[in-house]
Amino acid sequence: MSDPKRLDPMLRMACAVTGADPEILKKCSQMDHRCIVSHALAMISTFTMAAVLWSFVLSEMLPLWGAIMGGLLAGLIIYLLDLSISTSGREMKRPGCGNGRTQ
Repeated sequence: MSDPKRLDPMLRMACAVTGADPEILKKCSQMDHRCIVSHALAMISTFTMAAVLWSFVLSEMLPLWGAIMGGLLAGLIIYLLDLSISTSGREMKRPGCGNGRTQ
């Protein structure tokens, strides 16, 4: 009953977090699966740390509920920035700098 090409729930959650296409990931190797999961864990930890730290900073100026909401909003903004940078698909290197091509 188990389909070898079916993704497990953790990998599907990692695809949702990172914006990866699950249909393409079904055809990839286990190394690519681990890469997507580790990228998702890094993004989740970035969101969590940003939300907690901004909540602590804002708790000095706002009531507790406002600090938590502000921290979650700041964590969401940082997560979305991280997601847009990591999925942009552009090379951030100068031409000919370490990628084997020269122009």
